Amino acid sequence: MNSIKKKNNVNWIYLVIFLDFFAVSLVLPSMSMYLKNLGASYSMIGAMSSTYAFTQLISGPIIGSLSDRMGRKNILLISCLIIGCCYSAVGLLSSLFIILLLRATIGVFKHTQVLIRAIIVDQVAENQQPLIFGRLKSVIGISFSLGPIIGGHLTEIDGGFTYVALTAGILFGFNTVVVYLFFNETLSDIKKPNVPDEKPQRLIDGMITAIDDLKSINWLIFGDVFILKFMSSLASVAYYSNYNLRLQARFDVSPKVSGYTIAFQSMIGVLTGFLISKINDKFYTNDVNYKKRNTHSFMLMTLTYSLSYLSPNLMIFLISGMFFQIAHMILRVSLTNVVIQRSPVSKQGSVAGFDQSIISIARMITPLTVGIIEDMFGSSSGILLSIFTSIIGLFVSLTFTTSHIKAS
Repeated sequence: MNSIKKKNNVNWIYLVIFLDFFAVSLVLPSMSMYLKNLGASYSMIGAMSSTYAFTQLISGPIIGSLSDRMGRKNILLISCLIIGCCYSAVGLLSSLFIILLLRATIGVFKHTQVLIRAIIVDQVAENQQPLIFGRLKSVIGISFSLGPIIGGHLTEIDGGFTYVALTAGILFGFNTVVVYLFFNETLSDIKKPNVPDEKPQRLIDGMITAIDDLKSINWLIFGDVFILKFMSSLASVAYYSNYNLRLQARFDVSPKVSGYTIAFQSMIGVLTGFLISKINDKFYTNDVNYKKRNTHSFMLMTLTYSLSYLSPNLMIFLISGMFFQIAHMILRVSLTNVVIQRSPVSKQGSVAGFDQSIISIARMITPLTVGIIEDMFGSSSGILLSIFTSIIGLFVSLTFTTSHIKAS
């Protein structure tokens, strides 16, 4: 009976994650075009994305601490409800300043994936967790493939973005109901009696610990891989910043067509993820330190970014995007394995945390940077940042050291 109950709980988790990322992928591809129609500059559009990433970055430890005190289910419930209200409001309002505030609010509470991971760790046996996390990645990939297509179709209706945003709000509202009715309380949801509220001190201690962990990281060992992580993330975010506006300006395509191109690239990424072990076995059997994989990936990314920037038609642009997804997925897996390979057991948590922070920082600074560049040099110039950073990554990967081994 307990196993059936746990299985049902996992199925509800899959549903919540699917609807969460499906709702986000409905809105994001059309957001830049909607803001542009409201009179926003590329810099303003970039500032909204950067603000979202900034508030998400700084609120992460706070939401995590609150979930420890108030329970994962309760915080997830509140988050889904607030995010749903904010997305609905974005579609109904035309004030850029208020939309900026709403985006910042969404960033504060958009930690669904982190909370779900914590719930899985609390409720699922350790030997079953890798299987569930792997399936979650597949669910996310499918949702990101379907969302842009449906969002693109809805956007072409008169006042379409309003329908898109309201649909996203309804989906988050539905998630709120699912969490309330079908999610079980975890051990962290059961409050211990007579325990004083230590949240402020815990936050301070957490920040001090994070700084100490940062100081303790051996930069001679991890410096090059963190640079590669940062350059890869920055290049990818720059490529997708204002993506729909770029396609519309260059190839005069509709939002529907833009949605299909995003879905196509997402599916290529998912397929590459499934085939990654076969790719490694075929081409990289002797690439023990991952240098060859990193070099090939950055080389291919540099070529595909350049081809995207110079492509004379949509077909060439799509082909370049397909090879970019292949290279980016191989690189993501490769760099993750390098971090694990070099991390001593006692430092894996701090190294993994800083590794994630690098990606968050790239997501925070890149949209605004791309917006400023595109205001100055035109709608396609943001890809130049992708080319530049991938070239840096290529040079770093060529000097990738072979001497690092995992510490005891």
